[in-house]
Amino acid sequence: MYHPDELFQIAEFAGYKLGWNQLHEMPWEYSAEMRSGLMPWLVYQLSRCLIYLNFFNPFAIATIFRCLASLISYTAFIGLLNHYYDHVKIGKWANLGYLLCVLFWPLPFFHARFSAENISTALVILGMLIHLKANQNTLKLILAGLLFGLAIHIRFHALFFVGAYLGWHYLLISKKPLILVYTFLGFTLAIATGITADYWLYSKLTFSPYNYALQNVVYQKAADYGVQPFYFYISESIIMMLPPFSLVLIGCLIYFWFKKPKHLLTALTFLFALPHFFIGHKELRFLFPLLNFLPIMMCLLWPDFKSQLEKGYVRFILKSFVVVNFITVLILAFVPANSTFLMLNRIYDFTKDKPAYIVYKTDDPYNDLNSLHYFRNNKIRTVHLDSLKNLPASDTVCLYIENNYNAANELTLSGKKFKREHSTFPNWIKYFNFNNWLERASCSVIYVNQR
Repeated sequence: MYHPDELFQIAEFAGYKLGWNQLHEMPWEYSAEMRSGLMPWLVYQLSRCLIYLNFFNPFAIATIFRCLASLISYTAFIGLLNHYYDHVKIGKWANLGYLLCVLFWPLPFFHARFSAENISTALVILGMLIHLKANQNTLKLILAGLLFGLAIHIRFHALFFVGAYLGWHYLLISKKPLILVYTFLGFTLAIATGITADYWLYSKLTFSPYNYALQNVVYQKAADYGVQPFYFYISESIIMMLPPFSLVLIGCLIYFWFKKPKHLLTALTFLFALPHFFIGHKELRFLFPLLNFLPIMMCLLWPDFKSQLEKGYVRFILKSFVVVNFITVLILAFVPANSTFLMLNRIYDFTKDKPAYIVYKTDDPYNDLNSLHYFRNNKIRTVHLDSLKNLPASDTVCLYIENNYNAANELTLSGKKFKREHSTFPNWIKYFNFNNWLERASCSVIYVNQR
């Protein structure tokens, strides 16, 4: 999980339909009917199936959907890469360039997210690949339109991608209105599918993309969560995409726009990015879909810089980027994007969906974990440390949550012995405790009662 919305708008909605969440516990987006029912429906159906088979585990379901998201996203990305990648023009660097595209460090991170941003982008790319090879094949055009429509229903922002592609294709490739007509037929099938999913989710006839636009464009609801300046995406991208390499990546993107103004990738990336700069509420994840196109655009620019690659300092920069890229990929493969999700997972493992108590010293650590009810054991009760001595002696699992990484490995509280079993920081981090920063860091540590 990179952002709570990844689960709020999908798993929590599925949990509500399963009867586990109360209406007052739902995000405000549910009452606004502005999130698609398609992805929650998938989670709901798999959950019901595993419950029936007595194999239900919410974290196993999350893993299954992350694997599915990676498969779909990489299939789309590799398809687009193969469509444009020219080994002849790149020459002896071809294999390295291809490998860097496939393992460009943000891509595994983004593709593993079962999020609306990721899935909608993958559907758009798959739709484009089908549409580009359809010629005038009616079924392929309808299928492409179906994928475009599903992408927009899942994530309204995909409309910028679809509009850019269809406009580019009509003006520069086909100029045949009939192709747009067949594509729109598939689009109407997607609308019908989306409305059906929304009816299942909200128990009434509604259309979530319209509601999304109404809330965020007309009512400016998203602005309640903060308004960022125009340059936010530029400054954040420079910081998050590994400076100084991020400056080169952003420079290549802008250079590509000016060098190839009529290219499909220019239309897609420019017309997707531009509206986001004028939207008040900005989050870097809104531009994550552009990551699918950036490495391909850099490879298309490769012939323009062939002569520069003979220079020693350019080779050094390239080799440094290769090393940093692969180190970052390895780190992201083992470090969770969000410690909250990992914390809930470990608590679920310790309690095994059985009655349990969680003891805390300051704030309740379980009922305030981003309200991810779908991933909780509803049989858990939380009690303050002062009430620990009043708990009945039984075989019920008892956990204690400490907010200090440097806490002892074993504790005795009110006559009960606890052993340290998990922390949100890995054990090796203690070797990098410069200036004793771990003492000041926020870290949750789980202790299990030793009965």
